[in-house]
Amino acid sequence: MNFVKNFLFYLVFFFWMNATSQQVIKFHPSWIFSKIRFQYESVRNEKISIGLLASLHYAWFKGFQIGPMAKLYIGKKEAPNGTYLQVQSQFFSMSCTHTFYVMYTNFFEEFVQQTKKASGVGFGFGFGKQWIFGSKNNFVIDAMIGLKYHKIPTHAFYFSYVDKNEIFHENVLPKVIWYLTGPGSLLNNHLAIGYLF
Repeated sequence: MNFVKNFLFYLVFFFWMNATSQQVIKFHPSWIFSKIRFQYESVRNEKISIGLLASLHYAWFKGFQIGPMAKLYIGKKEAPNGTYLQVQSQFFSMSCTHTFYVMYTNFFEEFVQQTKKASGVGFGFGFGKQWIFGSKNNFVIDAMIGLKYHKIPTHAFYFSYVDKNEIFHENVLPKVIWYLTGPGSLLNNHLAIGYLF
């Protein structure tokens, strides 16, 4: 985790020192129920910006995602204002815990807890629009839709257990959730608010 903190610090510092003009820090409140997500964007020229995405997950899946992103502004307005195309790549490290609860006919109860971990690299792209507003033009709203893919190993987040009566129990729901609404969700959508400086 110290490596990630240091990597984040130096990358942001690099963007800060090399930014041509404007920079944006954004927070994604649309995912607050499962994670905290921040985005840093540094304007390179009138059409291109680069930055960093970082997420801390604390719901069913626990862990982090971090990686670079780049935007190409395709409208008439200059970056970081207007319509854009975004590409991104993220390293992820996640864990998920499931508890099997079994009650036998003699009222004997059994609890078995398992934790599975997975890490890897994912990629994504999106189409969005960013608005700059306020009396000093320093408040930001960013909305994007897109797709991403964060592949996990075949048996990652698959839980199985054989109880004392040799009855097989399994739970594949975490793996399904991973691709539907979890950190590996195929949808790459967000709504963020931020500050331009």
